[in-house]
Amino acid sequence: MIKLNLLFFIVIGEGSNERNNKRNDYYNKKTADIVKNSCFVSVQNENIIAWKHNKYLSRGIQLNAPRTFMDQIEYKCDWNDVNFIKVSQNFPSTQICSKCKEKNENLRGWKKVGIREWDCPYCGAHHDRDVNASINILNRGLVL
Repeated sequence: MIKLNLLFFIVIGEGSNERNNKRNDYYNKKTADIVKNSCFVSVQNENIIAWKHNKYLSRGIQLNAPRTFMDQIEYKCDWNDVNFIKVSQNFPSTQICSKCKEKNENLRGWKKVGIREWDCPYCGAHHDRDVNASINILNRGLVL
């Protein structure tokens, strides 16, 4: 009985090790491609450790290891003399309209995170929240 349990844990460990190797290989290829084709990289410095305490995000965060991805990009930027710019985690990248630069106060708070698309009340532009955030992070990186 003990031998079977030990064998079961070894098999599970090998499968997760293979998954980790595939993820690390993918991260290495993607980060190398990003750094090779960029003159600078701008990222928002998120509090990923706090995300691990969220019961809805913790499993996905542990499987995807975003901190590893960020660390690899930063390392490769330093190695290849590419500017690596960290935008503050307090920068409201999802709430600012990338067209008119006005802040939409209706998107504040955890309850509003589920809103994936929105219209700017000032200029009327329609935004996908993630695309808008990436444009704002890029623009903020250009300023810094």
